[in-house]
Amino acid sequence: MAISPQIGQGGELGQVAAGALTLRDQINVQLEKVGGFASLRRDEDMRVSANQGFFNARKTLGVKWAESSSWFQPELLKIPEGQLRDWLKQPELNVYQHFFDDLLRTKAHVLSSREEELLAMSSKATDAATEAFGLLSNTELRWRSVKDPEGNDLEVTSSSYTSASNRRTASFAARPSKL
Repeated sequence: MAISPQIGQGGELGQVAAGALTLRDQINVQLEKVGGFASLRRDEDMRVSANQGFFNARKTLGVKWAESSSWFQPELLKIPEGQLRDWLKQPELNVYQHFFDDLLRTKAHVLSSREEELLAMSSKATDAATEAFGLLSNTELRWRSVKDPEGNDLEVTSSSYTSASNRRTASFAARPSKL
């Protein structure tokens, strides 16, 4: 069963909702499995371009899935809340109680179908800076060594910098204030 033919049929989705939600879950599980594997392979050695390519292909697939299914929540929210709650009395939909509770709780923040699609399309671009930082800090970016208070050479890394910064902040906070 494909979800997309159900577009625009929000009011008649009662019998189709369980199948659509089940299909959505099955696709999400498969994407998570592929994503987990792709992430682990990429993290083995971030310099291996084949692993980077596999990871990026999985991200692209995830974006396409988010785009193609972006209409689903706005479409469900067109249905009166009472009718959605009645659906939850059906055994095959009762398992989705938490999904519907979250959907109704966040209703004010769900955009139109087209706006949700645009938001999904933007995710790859908005993740670019984080991805670039991760690649640079984990593979290519090497900082110079510095001397610690005892005069030992220390390699500066993202984690050692953060650790030193946290120690500095803690020692500053522990000083008695002069008023």
